[in-house]
Amino acid sequence: MAEDSVSDLIKRPHHTALSVRDFEAARRFYVDLLGFRVDGEMERRTDVGPVVGLPGAVIRWAMLARDGYRIELFRYDEPQGDMHPQRQCDGGYTHIAFEVRNVDEVYRRMRTAGYDAVSAPAELRGGASKAFYLRGPEGHVVEFIEIR
Repeated sequence: MAEDSVSDLIKRPHHTALSVRDFEAARRFYVDLLGFRVDGEMERRTDVGPVVGLPGAVIRWAMLARDGYRIELFRYDEPQGDMHPQRQCDGGYTHIAFEVRNVDEVYRRMRTAGYDAVSAPAELRGGASKAFYLRGPEGHVVEFIEIR
């Protein structure tokens, strides 16, 4: 292990954060459709500015949890950022993935709920898995994958 590694200090992954404009739509997507619970929520949170490098930032915030995994939602009231959905080939974080029991049924239900899929479920790695990508609130890409 490299001398400057922090590997021995990491306990476990904690969360993935998403910045959104329509906080309620994102909250409904993750809570109502995907079954996350709200662990904490604040309307005008002001303590994150120094940590995220945006002094004076004011946000609406929620921590959502399910099965040991967390999604942190932010809506920046001050400052407002650019919102440009990324393509999967663009640099940076590209999607969140959830392992499911029946990917075809997830696909059907999400389409019924009004969300656009990037593709129909497709087999990957010679049938070892089957997956599809969906555009969630504000174009954030969510993968649903069934491992066989």
